[in-house]
Amino acid sequence: MTQSHDPAVPEAGTLPETSTLTKAQHYAGPALAVLGVLSALSLFLPLAKAFGYSVGWFSSDAPEGEGALLMVCFLLAAAAGLAAHFLRKTWVRIVAGLLALLVGIFAVMDGFGNIARIQEAGSGIVEPGASLFLIGLFGLLMLVAGVLLLLPQRRRGVRTAGGPIA
Repeated sequence: MTQSHDPAVPEAGTLPETSTLTKAQHYAGPALAVLGVLSALSLFLPLAKAFGYSVGWFSSDAPEGEGALLMVCFLLAAAAGLAAHFLRKTWVRIVAGLLALLVGIFAVMDGFGNIARIQEAGSGIVEPGASLFLIGLFGLLMLVAGVLLLLPQRRRGVRTAGGPIA
């Protein structure tokens, strides 16, 4: 006689399969750290270029102090991502998630906003640099990491057939 097995309930003594969301939540902290470092590095790429001349975030023609503010924000986000991953405390995940959302919004608005302003004012002469595209893209990804950090984590446990999670 064959015994029927409910696929929703794992065998006693086995761990249930980890969902994609749980895996994404687990890697959100390290992803935020990598995004923070990559965003900080992208500040050294050209901000805008015209007539073969490029302007960077830290050049004399760039907005005063904006590059330094972005650098501090990105490095804080990277440190928060590492802290969330290694300390594994709920309050650290919340702080890291909120910081990721704030820095992500700032990066998206700064990156894509400056692209729009340069294209609008430049009349084809001034082109946005790679830095703006990368900062906008990394900002979007920081928003995703922030949301994943703020989502409640699922408990992993063993479910015995017909019993509670142990």
